Amino acid sequence: MTTKRPVPLEQALAQARAIAPALANATDTLNKRIVEAEDALKDLGLGVSTSITLFADEDGAGDDLCFMKWDKTWRLMVVDNDNETWEPLINASREARLRAVQLLPLLVEKLISDAQDELKKVEEATQLATHLTEKLKAGGL
Repeated sequence: MTTKRPVPLEQALAQARAIAPALANATDTLNKRIVEAEDALKDLGLGVSTSITLFADEDGAGDDLCFMKWDKTWRLMVVDNDNETWEPLINASREARLRAVQLLPLLVEKLISDAQDELKKVEEATQLATHLTEKLKAGGL
């Protein structure tokens, strides 16, 4: 078995300097697409929070990708369940953003499912409130 010789430091640094602008540009483009996805989710107007697992360890602890209201606006967020902290996806690590983009279709499916469940709850509560109001107006329960 042959051992690969390390690249001389000068050569490695030159390679790093060459790739840095391309990586920065690609990351900027990714960030713009994440903001566009977040805006598109807001524009759905569902008003429902949802979350899916972003990263998990063997015990099931880890981070979630959430769509939730944060600081008065709907945002894609990364929630660190271990430390009980959260941050906007756009500010999360590149690793988290790359994983989140892969999971966005699943998040959208869950968002729709949760919105359907919420609709049922609202309709049931409305029926209950209507029934209660009618009884009260009629003079008793």
